[in-house]
Amino acid sequence: MIRIDQASQLEALDAAEPARVFSALADETRLKIVKVLMTGEQRVDSLTRALKLPQPTVSHHLRILREAQLVQNQRRGRSIYYSLAPSWQVS
Repeated sequence: MIRIDQASQLEALDAAEPARVFSALADETRLKIVKVLMTGEQRVDSLTRALKLPQPTVSHHLRILREAQLVQNQRRGRSIYYSLAPSWQVS
């Protein structure tokens, strides 16, 4: 699903980083979130509708993905938009 540009991206990470990334992606819900975010940025309410999950569940998984630096968020007014972190965006 996520394409890592050869080994160069993993080489730039310290030893703990790959473990954190793979751990974050080891959950089916988080993989689904990443798949949805591959289509573009989304608000939490859009993700909850797409995944048919409660908002607290989606927020929990987004926090894990954010801590693994796979996603980023940006506040615009009262809304928070999530997108893949630039280093993980697929072109």
